[in-house]
Amino acid sequence: DITGEIQWDKVNYWLEKACEADLPNGHFYMALSRSNSANPHCDLERAIEEFCIAASMGVESAIQKIAWYCTPRDESNPESVEVAEAHIDLFAEELEPYVEELLEKGDKASWNALGLMYFYGVYYERDFDKAKECFIKAENRKMLENPVFEEDDEDED
Repeated sequence: DITGEIQWDKVNYWLEKACEADLPNGHFYMALSRSNSANPHCDLERAIEEFCIAASMGVESAIQKIAWYCTPRDESNPESVEVAEAHIDLFAEELEPYVEELLEKGDKASWNALGLMYFYGVYYERDFDKAKECFIKAENRKMLENPVFEEDDEDED
């Protein structure tokens, strides 16, 4: 569209196709689209579901977005903390079957997704040691090069 206006029907059509094809980033972008209040098809329940599917497929951006939703914007504001805690409960409930599936699979992609969840504190408490164990099993050299893990190695000496 020349006017720059988003054609939500087309966006939603193609994102549905990407989700039907089970494309990891398709689920992530569907989640972003469904969480956008400007989208006439805005659906927060669907957005949460799609973020969780993408996270379980190892889409780091989805895991980061979940972590963002679950972090209070202002620790001194009880309402901000309450909203973050509600998000934690929503995502934990939705993520549970996906995490169980990842644990059962035990393949490299699954270990990578679990490592990212530990790394960002999604579903699990943030734990760099467990994240590192998962990344070793996933053979994710990129994440293992993170300075957080280098500091950890120095502590062992």
